[in-house]
Amino acid sequence: SGWLSAALPASLRDLIRRRGRSGAGASPSARRPQRIDRVPRVITAFWDIDGTLVRSPGNRTDLFTEATATFGVEPVQPPGPRDGFTDRRLAELHLGSSGLDVARVDDFLGQLDDLSEAFYAHTPRETVPGAQRALALTKKAGWRNGLLTGNTPRRARVKLRTSGFDLDLI
Repeated sequence: SGWLSAALPASLRDLIRRRGRSGAGASPSARRPQRIDRVPRVITAFWDIDGTLVRSPGNRTDLFTEATATFGVEPVQPPGPRDGFTDRRLAELHLGSSGLDVARVDDFLGQLDDLSEAFYAHTPRETVPGAQRALALTKKAGWRNGLLTGNTPRRARVKLRTSGFDLDLI
């Protein structure tokens, strides 16, 4: 009953009612669906890394070109803009434009992760002012912090860790 039940399709309402009746011997409250306003809420704030938590340098080193070179070919830059692409998609573009089989994308991403680990260890990204405090305050408020990024998981951790972020906040 109530507004939530009215919003549910009839088939789902019937399923909930049947399950409620099948609990013979259970208390009436155990058989009723829990009201939506009594369900604990988990709020997650999603953060991007590049440009949101850490600054993206204008003259950055092209680790994708370096990763391509590890396959023993002369890297060829893919044509067109590449902003907003995932690491996996960028890897496929670099492999394809350099004449390599895109099926090697996982090997490429492994090389990229290794190169990133070495590079960011000595050249960390600059933290966006207030970013670390925002993560801490969000967590303190009881929210979860999540990442919504196109970076590989390892590259994401490396960029944040080498920039001084507490990874326990995410």
